[in-house]
Amino acid sequence: MLRIKLRKITELFAVLAILLLILGACSDDPGESENQGSEEQCPGPYTELCDDECISTHTTPDHCGSCGTTCGEGEACFSGQCVETCGAGLEMCGRHCVDLDSDPDHCRQCDNSCGDQEGCSLGECVESMAFERDDDHCVSGGPAILIEDPTRGDRCSGQLRRELFTFATCSCDRAVFEGTLDVDGFDSAVGPYEPELLDGPVGMNDHLDIEDHAFFDGSVTVAGRLDVEDDLLITHDLSVGENLRVSGDATVDGNAAIADGISASALSVGGSLAVPAGTDLDDYSYGELLEEDVVVDPPCPCDSIPDIAAIVDARRDHNDNAEIGIDAAILNEHYDSIQHLALPCGHFFLNGSDVETDLTIIAHGRTAIYIDDVFTAGGDLRILPAPGAELDLFIDGQIIAEGTLTLGSPNYPAATRIYIDDQISLEGDVQLNGYLLGEDHITLEGNLEVFGGLFAGNLLSAEGNTSVHYDHQVREATDPELSNGICPDPDVDN
Repeated sequence: MLRIKLRKITELFAVLAILLLILGACSDDPGESENQGSEEQCPGPYTELCDDECISTHTTPDHCGSCGTTCGEGEACFSGQCVETCGAGLEMCGRHCVDLDSDPDHCRQCDNSCGDQEGCSLGECVESMAFERDDDHCVSGGPAILIEDPTRGDRCSGQLRRELFTFATCSCDRAVFEGTLDVDGFDSAVGPYEPELLDGPVGMNDHLDIEDHAFFDGSVTVAGRLDVEDDLLITHDLSVGENLRVSGDATVDGNAAIADGISASALSVGGSLAVPAGTDLDDYSYGELLEEDVVVDPPCPCDSIPDIAAIVDARRDHNDNAEIGIDAAILNEHYDSIQHLALPCGHFFLNGSDVETDLTIIAHGRTAIYIDDVFTAGGDLRILPAPGAELDLFIDGQIIAEGTLTLGSPNYPAATRIYIDDQISLEGDVQLNGYLLGEDHITLEGNLEVFGGLFAGNLLSAEGNTSVHYDHQVREATDPELSNGICPDPDVDN
């Protein structure tokens, strides 16, 4: 309790100041620049303020991993570490690991630089439709992205990713994998992917059926039954809301809780095994037996799934298109010639289209793209953020590429989030390097390696072998909007 009147007034002004900061920081007016973030803000978890400038410590050899950390001769900065060899899909040019398919300074080969008004698309210098802002709106990456959802409430993109992508794979309904399923994790802000470097948690709100072997380097929570036709290996804990059936051997290094019966050729639990009293355990081994009722709540945050169609529609007339002079019909107007599109920070609404060419879309800064209807490319399609940038892509329809479909970068998967309203069918050559949420079914045809994660609002199914490398950065509260009190997490006391 305050003891003097002056202190009451002082506290009142402090509270008002905090409220004004929170209300104004994640602006719902795309054209306003006063909230774009000061020099103390940098976009995403991959950048830091070094010498009053936002530097990508993910890729800069003179500030690798942190300000002032310098890589030696013959070394480049890759995923915040000084390396002598770049990761898959990248080449070392000078002291940098670059993507020869999209880097305009190193297009197809290290010494090939594209000219003015050109961009690099699939290793070719092509005419670029590059849009920028004339004001200082995009200084330090631009303002935090506000996701306007008239149905379920507005959230900043940082809040949304932390709420939704808590698992490497999630499904609100049944999940069926006809091949193998292998899941592990890493942290793209502190180093490149290495197998089994970190855990990759898995959650399913209904049954999980795997018709081959399964390896989970992490905890597994299945509210329904878990059925594996071959061997099962889990390096952390297992929770199953119904019965566990494994045709081969099952190994759980941590604790296990099974609500309704076990069938396996062999079962080994390193920690405690919790089962209802009277459960037939055959000759299974475990560290400690706990006979008790087992209840497994649905783990996936299905109530937090945004209304993607409403989000896209909300930005139809409320966007930054006019600020940069881009027409929503640009992909239709140039469907036979557009090959490269570069966008600054902000909110941009585009009509669905049927582009006939290869197409690369690159986002710079904090960028949100809203696409109304089906988006099709007649060739290869690449949509990704530049190093240090972040991209939220909302599609009220489908996304289809006749050639290779590449979403995001495997070097920083947490920077790309894709939300699709319609059913999703990924077939052919797909490179998914981000977090994909389908409000309906997600169907994977063929073998697929994912850097990031999958979240299906309905059925999740895969016809081939699937591996998922979960990037822990997606749920880290290191984004500048949180550290500066902007769009605070409800669990954070500001």
